[in-house]
Amino acid sequence: MDANFGTAVTVPAGGSVDVPLSFEGTSAAQIVVSASDSSIDASFGSTTLTGDLSGAEGGSVGASLSNPLDGPLHITNSGTVSETVGVIVMIATGRKLTVTSSVSSVANGQTVTIDVVLTQPVTGDSVGAELVDPAGTRTPITLTQDGDGHWTGQISPTVGGGSDINAWTNGNGIRRAQTVLNVEGGNVTIGSGFTERLNDTNADGLADQLILTIPVTVAKADSYQVRGRLVDADGKTVAVNYDPPIELSTGAQTLPMTFDGLDIYASGQSGPYRLKDVMISSNPLSSGQVLEASAPDMGATQAYDYKAFEH
Repeated sequence: MDANFGTAVTVPAGGSVDVPLSFEGTSAAQIVVSASDSSIDASFGSTTLTGDLSGAEGGSVGASLSNPLDGPLHITNSGTVSETVGVIVMIATGRKLTVTSSVSSVANGQTVTIDVVLTQPVTGDSVGAELVDPAGTRTPITLTQDGDGHWTGQISPTVGGGSDINAWTNGNGIRRAQTVLNVEGGNVTIGSGFTERLNDTNADGLADQLILTIPVTVAKADSYQVRGRLVDADGKTVAVNYDPPIELSTGAQTLPMTFDGLDIYASGQSGPYRLKDVMISSNPLSSGQVLEASAPDMGATQAYDYKAFEH
């Protein structure tokens, strides 16, 4: 099923609202109403929407319909304060809207291409799109039609974190689509290359750690965490670093990444290894963690013998 309707409505205390719904002559449909309070009830004709709204953050009620006719969804509020509820209608249809971006993760300020595709388009169809950043700011995306049911556009996001790309059709047969774009914060820049050294912490002649140190430039002093992995010649993971968060000052400096010798030995693979998928995040211990910078491949290490590591 695909959504052909979605909205938020405010239901006054002790009152009700009617929301007109259209099902485009479909043979099957679903209605879902979400709310934060159990004082909300909803019905469509003789069908009462059922579910659970008693959770700490509310919940949802819904109903599945066969061969539904267009008509009003009736929502009532028996509470003492007004409530805002969400309404979504899903219908069985071959007319679907999708939105994709050329990449799923992007550097701050980098331009991303957006593709919007509508199956079963009809004459006069038009679409809109926007980027919604983590602060809730909405930036329209200009779209250009590139064939029947296909539109493209570009956006250069500058706010770090997970952003939503929303797309929708205008007029009859409305469809909506969404995808997530992860935007780097841009407060850290990763340089090229790295230095490397072995660390034998217990002086037994075997390396307990392989430490790779990467160059970075920091625009904002903060707590940051770095992650990356070593891979062998076949691309198989040999070790992943688990360094704790570190406070970085502003300016050019170096950031160590520590790989456990026991992991390298357990892989049974000798080097050279490649340092891949390096990611530096700010606010690492909070739900507001933001990817600040990334590097997919930083190059190869020396040709280490895996037997030289602790075991």
